[in-house]
Amino acid sequence: MATAKRRINSTGRKRIARESVDIRLAPLKPAEPQAATASFRVEETAFPPSASIVLEAYQRSSSMRFECGTVGDPETSKVMVLDELDRATPVLFRLKVVEGGGTGKILGAADRIRPAGNENEEGKRSIFPIKETDLGPELWRVSIDDSGPWLLLNYRIPSFKHRILDNPMMRGLILPAALRIVLEHLVEDHEFEDDDDEDWRALWLRYLREACGIEDDLEELKEEIERQEWVDTAVRKFCEAHDFVELIRAADGGA
Repeated sequence: MATAKRRINSTGRKRIARESVDIRLAPLKPAEPQAATASFRVEETAFPPSASIVLEAYQRSSSMRFECGTVGDPETSKVMVLDELDRATPVLFRLKVVEGGGTGKILGAADRIRPAGNENEEGKRSIFPIKETDLGPELWRVSIDDSGPWLLLNYRIPSFKHRILDNPMMRGLILPAALRIVLEHLVEDHEFEDDDDEDWRALWLRYLREACGIEDDLEELKEEIERQEWVDTAVRKFCEAHDFVELIRAADGGA
């Protein structure tokens, strides 16, 4: 069975459901910073009404902080201009509820919150969301942050996302290569907190087990050649499951 080493969460803070905040990114415009809006659903939590709501937007070592009212009186539609963050890099958000009275004590938090719009057709969180962004001369790129991997597409190419989803040749050329990048990262970094089954590593291991039949324990892959063979096998099974070769042949009239 595919497993990952778990880390114990000992902070003592109450975990807030990521669904307590709804974040939407505005369409990206040339030469303008990324902007976002946020609405909150924290009124029915057990936190004191006077506790402050703080939302942090972050990318690796860069972050911006936004005060968003209190639990009893949250701002209904917070607008955030992310002008201190890189517009080409995916942005994550961190929700904090902070004790009133100036103590600064964090009562609860939700981390690694992705903006809305990264769900699959069933409305579930996508484990490999697509984001159209400014990549300069690059066509596509894989970015991996605390929330997991992203497939970044150059927003200057018209209908790029739809071309990939609709064209088996495009899917076959890009998705296995992008998957390999993610798996090479996963096989080296597969630890996650003990009580966080929504950690991207846990979600990816579950997907590999259920969709591709990958049952290996990553802790047992001690040698580099074993880890590379694991990645190769997973990519091959992914391609077999999606049948790229036959789909491309069929699209070309069976040539």
